[in-house]
Amino acid sequence: YTPVPETKPPVIISIHGGPTGHDAPGLDLGTQYWTSRGYAYVHVNYLGSTGYGRKYREALNYSWGIKDVDDSASCVAYLAEQGLVDSTKAGIVGGSAGGYTVLQSLVNFPKLWAGGSSKCGVGNLKTLTMMTHKFESHYLFGLLFPEDTPEEERKKVYRERSPVFHVEKIESPLLILQGDEDRVVPLD
Repeated sequence: YTPVPETKPPVIISIHGGPTGHDAPGLDLGTQYWTSRGYAYVHVNYLGSTGYGRKYREALNYSWGIKDVDDSASCVAYLAEQGLVDSTKAGIVGGSAGGYTVLQSLVNFPKLWAGGSSKCGVGNLKTLTMMTHKFESHYLFGLLFPEDTPEEERKKVYRERSPVFHVEKIESPLLILQGDEDRVVPLD
């Protein structure tokens, strides 16, 4: 790929699932597809991703839907500030918990993103906690609020951080892919 002289590439921000997973360095053919066509492609290991020690991982506690979203936006700002990308052409993609971060990012930073793609993303946190499989059912609570949080405050957090209640804020094109047999992030 040869870029147009004096232009910066568009950027795709990729968000891992988990939500406390991580993207390991190494060859990724999906990334190569985009970079060979002139895109900058960034795998964001936001605050709370594994692989950087316990303190870094635990920093996401009570802040899922906030710190991951802020880190995604600050990544675009940093790359643009360094003169590496065109921040007016920033896209965001992710699956499962990463899809949730995509949706929240489009809600919280509607002017930043040129588009987004959410694959099996979480739209409603309350519904997720009621319907997800047993293995992850209690793991989510620690990412949203302390154990002793009163029910009224929990309801407030669910509503504030669930993109389904804020869709009117989304200004960018959005592709949503969701399977009806997904046991981790049910269709509901």
